[in-house]
Amino acid sequence: MLAWREIREAVQRRFRLARDEEEWCGAVLPGGQTLVVRVTPLGSLLMTTGICAEAALDAHLALRYNSFAPVGALALEGTTYLLRLLLAPEGLTADLVEQSVVELLQEATRLRTHLAATARTTAVVEQGFAYFAD
Repeated sequence: MLAWREIREAVQRRFRLARDEEEWCGAVLPGGQTLVVRVTPLGSLLMTTGICAEAALDAHLALRYNSFAPVGALALEGTTYLLRLLLAPEGLTADLVEQSVVELLQEATRLRTHLAATARTTAVVEQGFAYFAD
């Protein structure tokens, strides 16, 4: 199992840490998104990044996404959907941590882009039909 120092260094290879705490670290990514990495009480490594507000994504769609998600799973924390990735401590290497961070953030970017495009399409359709409303 990697020591916390080694995990933190693997994240730092890609991103400058904005927070470096005893049990977790966080980075602010281009575009203002955040990445939080911490070790759970059972020793697994948990990586999270925000995706969207609760109101921007139907809960059924979030659950459906989780059934075929290529990386991680969506979870609702407070009023924000997060993309979370949990890695078992067995076999964890610095390279795997770095690769997992990259894959999680690529999927998060894909999800945010898709949600933004869907929101724009919905707004255009609703605006088009507003003409016929009373």
